[in-house]
Amino acid sequence: MSLLALGFFTGGLLWAQAGVWPGAAVCLWLTAFCLLGCTRIRHTAYRVQAEQARELDALLIEEASTPRTPR
Repeated sequence: MSLLALGFFTGGLLWAQAGVWPGAAVCLWLTAFCLLGCTRIRHTAYRVQAEQARELDALLIEEASTPRTPR
């Protein structure tokens, strides 16, 4: 997704240099949405990892508090 944003940004700059402003505006608009997508993906991944860490901590605490019977 980051590479796609970089490609759109480069395309937007090239369109701007050629004087095609609608093309440049669309490419830069797409760049912004790609970067927003990257941010959302990163945020979601962080949230899921934090949730998994909390679940693991709860499981380890529960396991530590359960008495073990010798076999």
